[in-house]
Parts: sequence; C-alpha cells; structure tokens
Amino acid sequence: LYGLGESMGGAVLLHALRREERGWIDSVALTAPAVWSRSQMRRYQRVPLNVLTRLWPGLKLSSRMTRREPTDDPERAQRLRGD
Repeated sequence: LYGLGESMGGAVLLHALRREERGWIDSVALTAPAVWSRSQMRRYQRVPLNVLTRLWPGLKLSSRMTRREPTDDPERAQRLRGD
C-alpha cells in the first residue's frame, strides 16, 4: 500500500501516520503538505487558535456540523460551490 498526499491530503496522511500503528502502509509521498507550526502563523491566526484550544481542548470538527458531505460527483460539487 502506497500513500500520496498533496496539500491538505499530505497533512491528513501525516496525521494518519502518527495515529495508526507502524507498518499499516508501505511508503508515503507528500507533495507540498499543508503543514505549518504556530510559530509560522501571524498573530491574528494564532490568537483565535490558542483561545479555542484553551476553551475547548477536546473539540472535534466534522462535516456533520455543516450538514455537508464530501462528494466526487461534479454536478453536486458545482451546486455546493454555488451555495
């Protein structure tokens, strides 16, 4: 099993690598992973992030909160973009 992660997919793949047991994947290629540390963020980006992590340390966000599900249907994706 080989994994290829581009941009946000790279960040998701890195998270999966950290979370899952070793050996579940044979090789990984990351193309411009969307990963940066808080020290690289501007103050207006860090402050709300720090506030949220202090107020709700266990907060988990999902697409269920917006009642939208990801899709690979081009017609449906176009309707969602226009919404």
